[in-house]
Amino acid sequence: IKRTASVKATASTIVRKIPVEKCTILIDSDPHFYRVFHSLSIDLAKRIRTTSETALAGLQIQLEEIKIRTKMATFFINIVVMLCLFSCLLGVLKSLIAQSSSTTFITTIVLSVSFIVSIGTVIKTDIPLEWLGFTTKNLKKSIYESIFFSAIFLVLFVLLKWILICYVPRFHNISLFEVWWPKKESSFFGINFSLQFIQIFSIIMYAFIGCFMQEVIARGGMQGVLSHFLIGKRKAYTAAVFSNIIFSTIHIFVSSTLAVIVFFPGLYFSWLFIRHGNLIGCSIAHIILGTIAIFFIGLPVSF
Repeated sequence: IKRTASVKATASTIVRKIPVEKCTILIDSDPHFYRVFHSLSIDLAKRIRTTSETALAGLQIQLEEIKIRTKMATFFINIVVMLCLFSCLLGVLKSLIAQSSSTTFITTIVLSVSFIVSIGTVIKTDIPLEWLGFTTKNLKKSIYESIFFSAIFLVLFVLLKWILICYVPRFHNISLFEVWWPKKESSFFGINFSLQFIQIFSIIMYAFIGCFMQEVIARGGMQGVLSHFLIGKRKAYTAAVFSNIIFSTIHIFVSSTLAVIVFFPGLYFSWLFIRHGNLIGCSIAHIILGTIAIFFIGLPVSF
């Protein structure tokens, strides 16, 4: 017989067992016993009903969790497949990239398509937007801290580059600040663009479109979903590392150097995402660090 409860005696106790048959005899012989057993029956029925309702509520919660985890798994798989197609497409467009003085024209289009697919997947799977960082929670804190911490990182980066220039021979001929400039004029879909237009367009598209879409995909789509899908005390940081590995590999099409370098700023962006719970802070940090480091300080990447 399955028991529904355990009783622990704190002193010497005598337990008496009354068979059901004798209970029936007692009820028939004395009306007082009838009232006692009737009251006990009502109390027992209530307890059984409460236990059943609690078990049912627990099963319903588990069912909802399974549904949510299934949605998250589907969403994450779609994101990974999309990124694989993203890399394959860039491989197909490799010759076009080689003819262009800037990858921004091509990557902006591909990222835009990826972004639209990501939003469509979010709508289809019905995942809460807050999980993906689409919220204004901690708005002021995320703005202030992203600017403050990013300024510190930029100072450290400039200091590191200055040390390399001063003490490492191979860096002696490099300027501390290098404004990026396209190597040649290029045409895209038969339209010719001047060097100045390519420079300004690349900076604007990278800062205000590329950075945000990368954060939506890497931080919201991958890290945000994974942090709710995984279990354990450090699931948020596990999701951050895993998503940044993927985030870094999609930069290989630009250069292998960039793929290695972006992993560490990516961890910083992920930390901001965990700290603030929104895409605002990490997007601002990405814009500040990426734009200034690449286009004005001279991050060693190939464009």
